[in-house]
Amino acid sequence: MKEEGTEGRRDEGTQGRTDSGTRGQRDGSTEAEEKGGGWRGGRQRGEEGFGTMMNLLLVMLLALVLLPCASMAGAGAQRWKEVFRDSGEADWTQKWFLDGDKATVNNTPAGLVFRSGPVGDDNAGHAVLWTVESFQGDLRVEYDFERLDHATDHTAVCILYLQATGVGTVPYSKDIADWRELRRRPAMNLYFNHMNCYHISYACSGGRDRNYVRARRYPAKGNFDATTRIPPSYENVEAFKPGETWHMVAEKIGVKLSFTATKGEQRHTWTWDAAGYPPVTAGRIGLRQMHGRESRYTNFTISIRP
Repeated sequence: MKEEGTEGRRDEGTQGRTDSGTRGQRDGSTEAEEKGGGWRGGRQRGEEGFGTMMNLLLVMLLALVLLPCASMAGAGAQRWKEVFRDSGEADWTQKWFLDGDKATVNNTPAGLVFRSGPVGDDNAGHAVLWTVESFQGDLRVEYDFERLDHATDHTAVCILYLQATGVGTVPYSKDIADWRELRRRPAMNLYFNHMNCYHISYACSGGRDRNYVRARRYPAKGNFDATTRIPPSYENVEAFKPGETWHMVAEKIGVKLSFTATKGEQRHTWTWDAAGYPPVTAGRIGLRQMHGRESRYTNFTISIRP
């Protein structure tokens, strides 16, 4: 009987303490969770803090990557300084001079209209408009171009001359204005044999060889085509039809050339590396048209890199 009572009291006491302790722990745990979330809440807050820190690190990394790009883009937008502008409406003789007695140049509210001489006049029908000013270093030439003629029965080409000077031998002095009288009949060989410059040809119509865009470096050293052409030659170019206005951008940076034509959603870009030729560093800008060609030039600008 004594042992049974002792055991009963011991079990009862143990059970009481256990139940009380368990309730106390449970109550304390519940209270802690209510106040601070307990260990689960602490872990959750830790994970949230870690996630926030990672997000901040990602933002900082993106900033490190994007800020230099934005700076480069800003620098690119500012790298050109405009030094020449002609809308085509004012007196063209203030900024240009003409090779070719058969050609006509007219200023209109819609731009400068340049018309070469008749096809029947052969070489005398070609024409070149030259800037009065010369330009040095890297440059960007930009203008709107519209072909006005519809001729298809003869070869007609437009050429952009970049930084032309004479070869420096008598009578072809460095300043091409000095021997402009020799070019009143502007035969092509007067240019590719006696000038230093880059040449970009486009809007090529008629003849067997047409619809190309090509770059050349004058002067020729023998055969004209073989010694002046800068590869590659771009063939079957679908652009520059009569009545279409194309925005043209030519850039010369060091010995790298690019030429871009844009009309609405259409965009063509042609590039050349002239590292295999002596560099061209300064001279006049010219617009050449072969006989029978008529075009409109608007908003003609030239920019250099300061």
